[in-house]
Amino acid sequence: MRSTINIVLVTGARGFLGKYVVRRGRDLGFEVHSVSSSGQPLDSTEWKADICNSSQLLDVLGSVRPDAIIHLAARGVEYSSVSPEEILQSNILGTLQLFECMERSGLRIPVVVAGSGFEYMPQLRPVSEADPVVPWSVYGVSKNAAVNVARLYASRFPVAVLRIFSVYGSGERPSRLLPYIIACARNGVVVDLTPGLQIRDYIFAADVAEAFWRTLAITSEPGFQILNVGSGTAVSLRDFAFAVGSQLRRSGIAVELRFGARPYRSDELMHYVANNTRMVEKLGWTPPTTLEDGVGRTLEEMLTC
Repeated sequence: MRSTINIVLVTGARGFLGKYVVRRGRDLGFEVHSVSSSGQPLDSTEWKADICNSSQLLDVLGSVRPDAIIHLAARGVEYSSVSPEEILQSNILGTLQLFECMERSGLRIPVVVAGSGFEYMPQLRPVSEADPVVPWSVYGVSKNAAVNVARLYASRFPVAVLRIFSVYGSGERPSRLLPYIIACARNGVVVDLTPGLQIRDYIFAADVAEAFWRTLAITSEPGFQILNVGSGTAVSLRDFAFAVGSQLRRSGIAVELRFGARPYRSDELMHYVANNTRMVEKLGWTPPTTLEDGVGRTLEEMLTC
């Protein structure tokens, strides 16, 4: 096993979170190579490959010879965005292929895997890593299965899993709450919302990216660990929407929020908050971005696009 980490391969790099992770790694001075199944490579550090395709993946690993991998590639976090079959194949088989191809390439290197808070059984309190894992969606099932695949290889590879909660930032899909509010406001349309009593753990994407690199720094010996990545703060969807509305008005954009105009989904999760104590202790770090600052930074980036 290599004693130092210089070259890091990031899968799913063109996804919403991937862009933040790649940017942060390069800011820290790592040689970051990215792999994605979409779009044409822009430079010599970007690779196009389907992680479910072992031939393509072996070619990338052989060319890059990374010192570590951050595995973000996944499908299905958006409701009804892809079929259940696609979600299960990409998230489970993709993770299996990654570890198998690493082994075939002779790369016994650290891997940090993106998990999800959706793996847990819903609770009316912050959930910890010791809580029951009873996924309530196809996406949650697929992520937990991928985590269990990663666990199988932990006797030979250093493996860490970050179970991520409600991430926000620029680059989210238009259907997500924050870009939806912004788009409605910019078009002079009333923002129709549910009553907004859902409780969430909103964490800024740049803080999640930082957590990946800090976790990589402490993942050096074969073994397995799971860390929840969230702010640890419970915020209602209504208060999140108010925070976005306040920042829009500061930018001179009027917004009208109409709560109760939409019903809750039939499978609505009403409480989704992380107990992030283990993350804070292991990383010696607390996510620093307040909701006000994170929303403000996101809005600034989105309004300049």
